[in-house]
Amino acid sequence: ASHIISDSIVLQRYPSIISTAILGPNKTGDIVITTGHLDMVDGIVAADTFSSGKAGNITVNANTANLTAGASITSNTFANGEGGNVNLTITDTLVITGQRVGRIVSPLGMVVDNAQSYVGSMAFGKGHAGNIFISAATLNMNQAGGITTITVGEGDAGNVTIDVNDLQVTKGSGIGSNNNVKVGEQMRVGSGKS
Repeated sequence: ASHIISDSIVLQRYPSIISTAILGPNKTGDIVITTGHLDMVDGIVAADTFSSGKAGNITVNANTANLTAGASITSNTFANGEGGNVNLTITDTLVITGQRVGRIVSPLGMVVDNAQSYVGSMAFGKGHAGNIFISAATLNMNQAGGITTITVGEGDAGNVTIDVNDLQVTKGSGIGSNNNVKVGEQMRVGSGKS
């Protein structure tokens, strides 16, 4: 696993990236980030699988986190492996907003146009997408910011759990769990406490 501990972490402009990946049958390494402030402007945190191995889990513990201009935190599967889980525990404010304008090509040849800022797990093959858990005092999503667990292959989407005191979702932003017509087993917003 990759453990990163810092007072402040800044990832600006692609290809600013913290990443683990696997091309074989083993599990991708997990990523654990502990920081006072995480500031991602078009940066990427990813734990992906390109084979039958399971994608790694991502855990972020921070006081505040800003994902802007196409920044993403993802655990994806591009083959038969399972997607990993993404867990964000933010004691104050999490902001997910904006898009990256233009095209990027990843080191493995994946082309992405005008990517939105998002937290998620996607499955592009037979594997299932992972689960997303977000806990924050305030979650502010706007300008197409997203929290998603999606499959475009044979697998099922994961669960999305959002536990916040103040939720703002505006200007084309969204929270979702789907596989075209399949929906994940659970999507919950709020603590469930009365």
